[in-house]
Amino acid sequence: MGKFFFFLGGRDAEMVRIAEVLTEAGVLFADAGLGWGAKASAYGTQISEATANGFTPIVVELEVDCGLPAGTVVVDHHGDRSGEPASLPQVLKLI
Repeated sequence: MGKFFFFLGGRDAEMVRIAEVLTEAGVLFADAGLGWGAKASAYGTQISEATANGFTPIVVELEVDCGLPAGTVVVDHHGDRSGEPASLPQVLKLI
């Protein structure tokens, strides 16, 4: 398992389950309790701080509305990415 730090998007049933899975696996994550249409900028400097601390940031269903550190992984299955698996299986594959 890589050294990941997950940043969770809008809280819905899938995001709640992702948080449960990450907790069970002992993987670090931040859940700001955001609503639908959540943006990466809602996490302020936390994403870049994760990188500075040696983690690979994983943003889950967050609109990328700001610069993200190199190596950040974006997990999503909406909009242009609607042909991809749901976010939960993508997260499971990473961990």
